[in-house]
Amino acid sequence: MAFRELSQDTRWRLAVAAGCAPVLILGFAASALANRLAFLVVAVAAALIYVLVLHRTWARPAPWPRTAPRLALALAFGAGAVLVALYREALALGIAALAPSFEPALWAAPATWALLAAALALDAVIPLFSLARRSP
Repeated sequence: MAFRELSQDTRWRLAVAAGCAPVLILGFAASALANRLAFLVVAVAAALIYVLVLHRTWARPAPWPRTAPRLALALAFGAGAVLVALYREALALGIAALAPSFEPALWAAPATWALLAAALALDAVIPLFSLARRSP
């Protein structure tokens, strides 16, 4: 069954779940690993912003229902990069304590989170450029 064949309510719920679940899971995990509540607060705020932006753009013409929520998620990962920069040592210690054989340098680096934010932002902005080319 294709996504477009699903009911409007089902598509809405899937879009909310697909956007909120990764952010909340990463927020809960980072909050537990770094023993800092800031990661959880940012994750919940990012999920709330994502749902609000998705709600405001859901009925708009393409590509806005895909673009605006992706930009909200890019903002969330950018905020995560700032938090990782602030609490890098605590996050690295938490990762090392949970999985000693796992190298925490990759996930405790602000550049990794900034790269994820940039990739999401680029993924969101590319359809806008193709839309501008099609307009007369």
